[in-house]
Amino acid sequence: AVVLNRPTVCVGTTATFTATPTGTGPFTYQWQYLPNNGTIWETLPTATTTHANGITSGAGTATLSMTPSNTVWNSGQLRVVVTNSIANCSVTSGATRLQVQAMPTIATQPVNKNVCAGGAETFSVTAAGTGPFTYQWQLSTNGGTTWANVIPSSAGAAYSGNTTATMTLTNIQIGANNYRYRAVVAGSGAGCTVTSNTATLTVANAPTISSQPVAKNVCAGGSTTFSVDAAGTGSFTYEWQLSTNGGTT
Repeated sequence: AVVLNRPTVCVGTTATFTATPTGTGPFTYQWQYLPNNGTIWETLPTATTTHANGITSGAGTATLSMTPSNTVWNSGQLRVVVTNSIANCSVTSGATRLQVQAMPTIATQPVNKNVCAGGAETFSVTAAGTGPFTYQWQLSTNGGTTWANVIPSSAGAAYSGNTTATMTLTNIQIGANNYRYRAVVAGSGAGCTVTSNTATLTVANAPTISSQPVAKNVCAGGSTTFSVDAAGTGSFTYEWQLSTNGGTT
C-alpha cells in the first residue's frame, strides 16, 4: 500500500507530495497526473519541468514538488507508481489532489492622511478574492525600513480596529509624523496573504493665535478692520466668522 498526503498551497508557493510505501525496498517512483475531465494519466517528467500551469520536480522520487502558477491544478488528480526495483513488482497508489488557493488582491489601497496633533484619523483597505479575510495592520516608524504589527498601544497614537479592514487612530501625537502604515490581508484556506501599498501619516501641530483681534467702535456707515496673527508650522489659511446673536451661532 502507498499512502499519499493532500497539501493546500497558495498560487506561487510550493507543495510537496510524499509517497510512503509499505513493504521491502528498494523502491523506484513515477508520479502521474490526470487533468480535470481527463481519461489518460500523464507521466510527469522526472527532471524539473515548467508546464503551462506551474513547475514540477522530483517526479521520479518519493517526494514530488509542485509550484502552481494558477489554480488549474486544483481540479486535477495525482498518483504514484511504486516499484520494487529488485523483484520488479509495482503498485499504484490511490489518487490525491493538490488544493490551490488564489492569492487575495487589494481592491482599494490605503491613502496618505494629514491630521493635526491630538486629532483622529482612519486607514482603510478593501480586499478581493476568496474570503473571509483576516487583516493585520503594520507600522513603520523609520520610513519603511522595518515593520511591526500594530497593537492598541503601538507608538504615536491610540489604535483600534488594527485587525480589521479599517483602523482608527485617536489622540495622534506629533511624534507620529511621517509614520507609515500598511495592511496584510489573508484569505481563507491556505491563508494566502497580500500586503497593501504603504500610506503615510503627516502630523502637524495646530497653529496658535499670537495676536488676537480686538473690539472696535465705529460710526454707522463707517469702516474698520480686524486682524489676527498666527504662529506655528506651515502656511496658513484664514476664514473670518460672524455671529449676529451674541455668539450663540
